[in-house]
Parts: sequence; structure tokens; C-alpha cells
Amino acid sequence: MTSTIRRIDSRVSSTEMSVMLTPSIRVLSLDGGSARCLSALVILEELIQHIKWDHQEHPLVDSRPYYHFDLICGTEWGAIIALMLGRLRMTINECILWFQQNAFRYTP
Repeated sequence: MTSTIRRIDSRVSSTEMSVMLTPSIRVLSLDGGSARCLSALVILEELIQHIKWDHQEHPLVDSRPYYHFDLICGTEWGAIIALMLGRLRMTINECILWFQQNAFRYTP
């Protein structure tokens, strides 16, 4: 077994090895207008539920997106949602509530 591992390691270049060992950056990009943002939040909530399910043994895993993403950005209404999720550290449900109460008031 050890010889197999060494043989595989010898085939991997140092550049490839450094890429494999470098932690990846997790980016959440929210795009678009009002209805698309609401659907993105619903999909994101489902994704976070799957993450929580995978980490049941770690009860301290936060369910807010800022905990799981290194960068949260967006355009148009997505930028406002990104601000609420990232900078204000709101939950997805808080964003959905705010969005339902306020988004159509500010949309032309």
C-alpha cells in the first residue's frame, strides 16, 4: 500500500500538489431582479439544509450563509440580498421575510 501511494505521489507535479492542498474559495453570487432573488434564496435555504444534515455531529455549525461562503456578492436585488446575508449576517428566512415585505415597494 505504501509503495502504491508513493508511486501515485511521484506522478503528481509539485504545482498540481500545491493546487490540491490549497483551500478553495467559496463564492456565492446572487444575480438579478426581484423574482429571481426570491427563488435563489429558496434554493440557498435548501443547500444550507443539506450542509446542516451533513454536519449533524457538529452542532455549532452555523446555518447562516456568511459562515459557509468566503465571498457573497450580487447584482441589482442580488447585491442587496448579498449585503444582508454577508455584512448584516441575516438568516435566509429573515431575508425572505424582508424581501416579501419590501422588495415590491421599491421595484418600479
